[in-house]
Amino acid sequence: IELEAERRTQFQLASPAEAARAFFGVIDGMAELSTGDRQKLAEKVQLTLHDSDKPGPRPTIGCRDYGCGLTPRQVPNTILSLEESNKLRKAYTHGVFGKGGSTACAFSDATIVVTRRQPDLLEPGDEDRITVAVVREADAPDVGLPFFRYIVGADNLPYSVPASAHPEFQPGTLVLHLNYQAGRMGTETWQQEESIYTYGETILFDPTLPYQLLDSRSAPHNRRPEGRGASVLAGLSQRLDQLQVGDGTLLGASRWQTIPIPEVGDVRMRWWLFTDIDKRRRRAAKGYIVLFTTNGQVHHGWDQAKLAQMVESRRRVGQRLLVEVDCDGIDLKKRYKVFDSFRVQVRRGSEGRSLEEAVSYALEHDPDLDAFESEFVRESLKAGAQKISAAFRKRLSHAIWAKIGGVAPTATKGTGQKPPKPKAATDLYPEPTTMTGPEQITLLIGQRATAYMEINAVDGFVPDAGTILVSSLDKGLVPTYGTSDLRRGRMQLTFAAPADMAEGVRELEIALEWLRPRGGMGRITWPLRVCVVEKLPEPGPRPVSTGGTLATSENGEIALIWVKGGGDMNWGDDVVGELQEIRGSDLATQNESYGDLKNVEDLIPTIVLNDDFGDWAAYKRSVARRISDTGLESRRERYALGVGVGVANLAMREREVRKKHEAWQARQNGNQEPSRSLDSVQQQRALGEGARGVVALMPDFDALLGDLGDSDGTD
Repeated sequence: IELEAERRTQFQLASPAEAARAFFGVIDGMAELSTGDRQKLAEKVQLTLHDSDKPGPRPTIGCRDYGCGLTPRQVPNTILSLEESNKLRKAYTHGVFGKGGSTACAFSDATIVVTRRQPDLLEPGDEDRITVAVVREADAPDVGLPFFRYIVGADNLPYSVPASAHPEFQPGTLVLHLNYQAGRMGTETWQQEESIYTYGETILFDPTLPYQLLDSRSAPHNRRPEGRGASVLAGLSQRLDQLQVGDGTLLGASRWQTIPIPEVGDVRMRWWLFTDIDKRRRRAAKGYIVLFTTNGQVHHGWDQAKLAQMVESRRRVGQRLLVEVDCDGIDLKKRYKVFDSFRVQVRRGSEGRSLEEAVSYALEHDPDLDAFESEFVRESLKAGAQKISAAFRKRLSHAIWAKIGGVAPTATKGTGQKPPKPKAATDLYPEPTTMTGPEQITLLIGQRATAYMEINAVDGFVPDAGTILVSSLDKGLVPTYGTSDLRRGRMQLTFAAPADMAEGVRELEIALEWLRPRGGMGRITWPLRVCVVEKLPEPGPRPVSTGGTLATSENGEIALIWVKGGGDMNWGDDVVGELQEIRGSDLATQNESYGDLKNVEDLIPTIVLNDDFGDWAAYKRSVARRISDTGLESRRERYALGVGVGVANLAMREREVRKKHEAWQARQNGNQEPSRSLDSVQQQRALGEGARGVVALMPDFDALLGDLGDSDGTD
């Protein structure tokens, strides 16, 4: 790109994508390029794995481009500079606010840079020379930290030779990272989720231009598929665009949704839901479930644990989900406050936190994801159904109350409006004839609220053909808003209220406009009252179950279910369980023990225990042949009571610890850092030890109660 910009003296392009359109005809991503054109472009940049001292985990990685190249005097201030901001006036280049490629030197034994300027770009007085620099880490007793250096001559420039001495080295740049710390990236075959191929496709999710990946290591270290030479990588985005819902790979997918973030900017989000976790693993790199991209590159990602933490009600959907959050709508000058300069995470601060919270809200309120979650919950309950007696429910509630206090149902986040039921395909038309929605929603200052609109048009009509516009009917301020795509007759209209927004009622008009195929504009409107408030009224007691009837209680309801962890949650036999939030009506659908919750749409805190936990499963096998079903059920309840309280207690305590730490982070300065919460792996280790302690005591209870070996299982 820089080569073309120099040759055409065209430096005012706003982004790498705009430069690719102007210089290479890449109009709307690489999916539209022919195979030949893609191959031709990819040959301009080659990434190659070479043999090394340890060619498996520590290959030498080379990157060769045939771009503008550099002269000896340009090298110190460009490719070998660090944090000199030499791209700030070149918005069409990548890494405007990044640390630069020099950071890779820290992961290599040495880095070799070889570069030659394109002859037609040489300035008057410049020679056509090949520059060579070897960068290595150095140390000295009079400096505080190690540093990197390369040898220069008396002119303070790196070593170079006339290009005529080695005319075979074509203009451009070669960078070699010797013995790079690649780890599993260097040892996994290219089809695996931790391979360099998969990481390349994922992290360069939608690259500006394609590039080649080659493995030139000698066998057996060469990990490319047999018979496959140079692979052309064009990013995971274009591969996902080729998938179709119902093709055996995808259960569902969305188009772009606009998410407003006050004082930050608008971002776009879309998602893909795979039929199973293995289908996702064959495409996306490990640890990347929600991808935050700018200029097509991933700058931050959520792994499975982070997704479960941010969106607690999407535990089962999260096992099959892949999400892209395109952050190019955030102004570049604001973007550097969102992402750190290493381009691997969001910065600590209000902008990064607001971005993550907005994405969490959008995933929480997507009606299709909510429907899939309910479907997966019902399948799980049906597969691992274990009857929970009314007496046990009472004992569990009392035990929880004595240990950690009441655990009330969690109201569905937002204003309380339920998503409308999806429409049948036969009720949807190429052009809409109706649009309806709620009459009123409540919007809390500094928060978000969603109005679910019903439009009887085919999937994707919004945004493919129609546009949603929101205007004021009373000349008041219109809150920031964003729209989802139209799916199965439903669409989300999300409002966000900045922290400085005034209270009051906003009378709005929601308009759907589109260009009719035969000419003229189509337009449908709906009035919506938005009540902007400082705080919500205090809620009254919630309806909860008391084991047969629906009553009110300050203590709330907590449920317990069993699942086959390996099949449902992708748990191993070392996972005890966790606290999840499950809709009351879903609990009631497939498990008769919770039939009295059939009309409860609130999210019920639910202890989910893994019936395949290794120590518990071994205990069951040891006693199963000597007791009746009644006796086994009694032991199941003892185990569930002892372990379930631990699961709920740890989850609630760690949730409070996490909230305190997040609040401290949001302040950026202030008091001493509070304790960090345990991550999901640490929590499972702690729960595992607790559960093993409960199992270890089970034989003593058996002997105390004298029921082991009873033919009738009397307890």
